[in-house]
Amino acid sequence: MRTYTPWQRQKELQKLYAHEDVPDLEEINRLITSIEYGKLNPYKQTIQAKALIAILYLTAGRVSEIEGLTKNKLRIEFIDELPALFIRIINRKNRTKKTKKLVIPIEFEMDIYKHIETYLNTLQEEDVLFPFTKRRAIQIINETIGFNAHFIRHIRLTHLITSYDFKEYNLIKFAGWADGRPGKDYIELNIKDMFRAFYGGKKQSKGGN
Repeated sequence: MRTYTPWQRQKELQKLYAHEDVPDLEEINRLITSIEYGKLNPYKQTIQAKALIAILYLTAGRVSEIEGLTKNKLRIEFIDELPALFIRIINRKNRTKKTKKLVIPIEFEMDIYKHIETYLNTLQEEDVLFPFTKRRAIQIINETIGFNAHFIRHIRLTHLITSYDFKEYNLIKFAGWADGRPGKDYIELNIKDMFRAFYGGKKQSKGGN
């Protein structure tokens, strides 16, 4: 059986999804929900692994950007009476902005957020969410869902375009880039996505104009 390095795993995933839709939100949630992990403390290790992947997905973050993340860096507030997850993480790819503050409307992604909430309820305010090394986090992701950790970022940024119609400025802001140039290396838009772009989100009518 071939052993892949993290980079080889990512390239294989990119080749696979170049001709197929990237996993949608429901599939991501199914992957997270199905996780069973750990031997020493299976319940804690399982909900911790689920929270790790859920946070990486929702934030489109790198593993190194959530190192040292504590519970008090996450909170729920309301914007226009709608629930929003406020989270501040490290920004590794912008020399002028060392952290990025994200606001995520959990109304659309409550199933993903619940994996985080379950884990947070077991922690104290100052507790570090993932008290292990980057290498260990990557190992957990590979062993539980079979993805390269960085591919989760690819999927999320793709979803922000295809599902939420993010424009360039919003994508730059969310990803923490200094400009839009990295986008070409991260967004997996396949031929179906390009076809849908012609319709601009308009609903088709089978029998009328």
